[in-house]
Amino acid sequence: LSAWLVTAPLYTMVVMAVLFLMELVCSAIDVWLLGAGFGWFNPMDSEVLMKIIAYFGLHSIFLLGGVFFRKNNFIKTILTLVVAHIALAMVFGLIMYLLWTIVPGFPENVFDREVFIETASRGELMKAAGWIIVMLIFLPVGYYRFKHRQL
Repeated sequence: LSAWLVTAPLYTMVVMAVLFLMELVCSAIDVWLLGAGFGWFNPMDSEVLMKIIAYFGLHSIFLLGGVFFRKNNFIKTILTLVVAHIALAMVFGLIMYLLWTIVPGFPENVFDREVFIETASRGELMKAAGWIIVMLIFLPVGYYRFKHRQL
């Protein structure tokens, strides 16, 4: 658990602080040389927060893969992710095919512009919720497997 705390939240905070300080220095040099600055790095921007949440989710997946697989754990974890993505794509492709053929007027109802824009903003929230759920499931399982392996 302490290794996860050092490599995930602490590492993220240090990187955000270093990026902010580097931008301060670069902006000061830019103002001094050219007389004009540029936009500030905002660590609380929604895109940055999404990247942080995705990093935490992927970190928990690779932690579990590192504990679960004995040899070549990184390659086996990546292979497992690829196979899982292919399986999910096949399942959702089958669902979309069934919806497309069975539900009358399916494409017209789904791809309406206002509905699509509304769904896109919800999609970001769903993606963040998905990464958080992955992290909340994989971290305890990885921690338990790690403790079980040490015994």
